Amino acid sequence: MKPLDSVFAFLIEEIQKKRVALKGKRRMISVMLHYMYANCDIGSKKLPTTPMTDNAHA
Repeated sequence: MKPLDSVFAFLIEEIQKKRVALKGKRRMISVMLHYMYANCDIGSKKLPTTPMTDNAHA
């Protein structure tokens, strides 16, 4: 099993433990997690950096 797959499997189990309404909805949770990952809602992000300029006071 790939590391990301094991993380998703863990998250699915934890979500199902905490939300009774989602028990047995493994596929729906998996789709939601994959969407969130693809949409960069979860996972590591690089924050944009803005260069310092001398014109900042203008």
